[in-house]
Amino acid sequence: MRHKHVRMIIRQDGTCAVDAVNFTDATCTQATQQIMQALAGQVAEERLKPEAQRLPPQANRQQEGAR
Repeated sequence: MRHKHVRMIIRQDGTCAVDAVNFTDATCTQATQQIMQALAGQVAEERLKPEAQRLPPQANRQQEGAR
């Protein structure tokens, strides 16, 4: 089983990249947003992975119950 984690790459020029690894749903954005806020820098580019479009399982159940 692969564990969810966030990878940060900090370059010599001070720029960095934050990557959510092994996430299967939109919870990846929650994990990376907290880190981005803590860094308090300017976001130059944001690329979302396809997984970021999937609702977490719990959110899917709430959405189905609302119908």
